[in-house]
Amino acid sequence: MHFDIWVVANDLAAATALSAGLASLGTVTALDLEAFATYQMPIGATILFDVDLEAPRTISVLRTGLKRASGPQAVIAVDARNRRHKVQADALGAAAVIVRPLDRARLLKTLEGVLARTPRPRADASPTPLGAARERSVPAPRLDPRDAAQSVGLAGAVLNRLFDGLMSGRPVDPATVTAAATAVQDSIDRVGLDVWLSAVREQHAGTYQHSLLVTGVASVFAHHLGLDKADRKQIAVAGLLHDIGKVKIPLQILDKPGVLSPAEFHIMKKHPSIGAAYLEAGGGFDPVVIDMVLHHHELLDGSGYPDGLRGDAIDRRTHILTVADIFSALVEERNYKLPMRADLAYRHLVSMASEHKLDPDLVKDFAPVAGEVTVRPLRA
Repeated sequence: MHFDIWVVANDLAAATALSAGLASLGTVTALDLEAFATYQMPIGATILFDVDLEAPRTISVLRTGLKRASGPQAVIAVDARNRRHKVQADALGAAAVIVRPLDRARLLKTLEGVLARTPRPRADASPTPLGAARERSVPAPRLDPRDAAQSVGLAGAVLNRLFDGLMSGRPVDPATVTAAATAVQDSIDRVGLDVWLSAVREQHAGTYQHSLLVTGVASVFAHHLGLDKADRKQIAVAGLLHDIGKVKIPLQILDKPGVLSPAEFHIMKKHPSIGAAYLEAGGGFDPVVIDMVLHHHELLDGSGYPDGLRGDAIDRRTHILTVADIFSALVEERNYKLPMRADLAYRHLVSMASEHKLDPDLVKDFAPVAGEVTVRPLRA
């Protein structure tokens, strides 16, 4: 089995060191106590605490954080000769305690015991046989491509099913996603990119809006480049799917208005791997699409993530999605920022190309697509 495990210690260095030996159990994320105090943990997370149980603030942070979480399983480290620690751990609702000093073998055994007693969905796969768990394929609804709101509504509903599916471990039928991507392409072909993006902004915000903007922009870009029908469909499907792993990232990180700290960025960088693992485990998705989801943050100079790929190691279709992703992030509105003008967003792409992060030829070819976009802030 493969689970979400969060390790919380007094400082990040200690949490990171403690996390090192637990990767065999699942996706392990290190947090310091102050970060835990502000984060909403993902549903069903197992949390290992190695903190100072003598400090009143620590007890307050743990009590508040565990009450805020949904279905947490806390494993708390205690000192062998301090009975108060065991009493505190029990009062906090610990699923298990582990006596210091901590060693890898006992940590693994204790966590495995907790996970075995509390069956929950895998972090990146389905907990049940995929054939039994997969939703039934249903015919795609008949939509009027002249009404952009219809395809936006369908794509938004599919995104909702994808996010719910990743959290529950239930795979989503790939045909459902393909039907939504096709509806998006058909509608944009009829009404144009700018009208379709306006419909997205009217109906959705946050990660949903971003995923839809990327889908629309990437679809038009692929068409402008003259890609064949199969490649265009792969790119549109990947656009819908590329950020589904963000459902496992705390909202305090996703919506942070400032620059992410190194620890927060380390957590953020997990989302492509989480999304790709979910799609691969569910079965039925095109391996090219999964690769695009996994590598849409790779940059030509090797400074991207998760694998630090360089140059030709990045599939061209993936790089097309990356350009659309960056542009869309710049022109979209968030609760902490107004959208950037399309011409300024395009200049940012040109700057990244000059730094050898983006393909300059692709960026040049993207200019007409950027020219189709009118940015209309929804607030002053």
